[in-house]
Amino acid sequence: MAGARTALDVGGAGAYYDPALLAEATEARLDLGVAELGSHLVYDQQDAGSDSFSAGELGLVLPLGGRLRGLAFGLYGLFPSNDLGHVVSQGGETPQFVQYGSLHRFVLYAALAAKAGPVAGGIGVQLLNSAQGGLSLSEDFASATIGARSLTLDLVPRAAIDAGLAVDATERLRFAGSYRGASDVGLTLPSSVDLGPLAFDLALSALSFYRPPTWTLAGAWHEAAFSADVEASYLQWSQMPDPALFATFSPSTPLLPDLASQQSGVAFHDTVVVRAGGSVALGGPATLFAGYQYAPTPVPDQTGPSNLLDCDRHEIAAGLSIDFADPTELSSGPASVIFAGQYHLLVTREAVKQSPLDLYGDGVYGGSLWLASVSLVLRFGGAK
Repeated sequence: MAGARTALDVGGAGAYYDPALLAEATEARLDLGVAELGSHLVYDQQDAGSDSFSAGELGLVLPLGGRLRGLAFGLYGLFPSNDLGHVVSQGGETPQFVQYGSLHRFVLYAALAAKAGPVAGGIGVQLLNSAQGGLSLSEDFASATIGARSLTLDLVPRAAIDAGLAVDATERLRFAGSYRGASDVGLTLPSSVDLGPLAFDLALSALSFYRPPTWTLAGAWHEAAFSADVEASYLQWSQMPDPALFATFSPSTPLLPDLASQQSGVAFHDTVVVRAGGSVALGGPATLFAGYQYAPTPVPDQTGPSNLLDCDRHEIAAGLSIDFADPTELSSGPASVIFAGQYHLLVTREAVKQSPLDLYGDGVYGGSLWLASVSLVLRFGGAK
């Protein structure tokens, strides 16, 4: 539904879209899926860091019963099949897509929700991982070999808060709002090198993924055979750190100066994203759903030496859910298989440089992203 689920999703993914929706669930539900994500990014008709990867998806919602009735727990995770993360970063003058250069990332959302009357609220946490470490090398000139050496690299969890609120205005009309804290994936690698006559410290830091603080308001109409959701999100991209690879060089000899790479100096601006989606029961066990989203770019025109690339984005999504009798009898009701796909069109954009001596000169860029997924949904009845 192109992300238009802030007022509708009562599966485990509600931990991401709006934690409050978990309290709307009337039965325990487990979602298991696989997804293939990819991108085709182009700069002056050349590949500009296209990336793809496969991942597993897990969603769980568990409404509680007894004295805890009205509470619900939710979990949603995306687990890359080959690695837990992939950091790609370059100097700000090198053409690079700041949002899509590296799609690989492990992410986990967990949330707790409660409902009293028509009002539900939820709070959760999103977990990602960044890499931090250090490198040390020294040369033994007597034996002409590398002597002492050490490498340390830790995967450091990064956490941010999610929160949501949902109000059932009528039996079919719901309003919802959510807040998602900033999240990022990066690398910090201080290094120390001793080559006898020359010793120096080299520190590298990079940011390969960032999502800004996001505020969302939504309204939804839901009934047995039809549902629709319309929403808008305010993304505070102006809080984004400089995404360019940053390096500092500090030699031990006074004959060489300390050096540091330049920051890109690009000031990102806040954006408003609008989206709409819905579902229609086709009769029998099938339900069709679709959605659309428009996301303007937060990156200003690249007229100076930096080449941080980004484009306005149109996203179209569609899917089909089919219910069937669970042959394993693990679930208490019908199971579902869901086939879904997304296509993101990056509107072609041109960078016109102010200086005729610019290293890369003018450039035209754009591309597309896509996602295909299939998931299995098992339902286990309501809490007692």
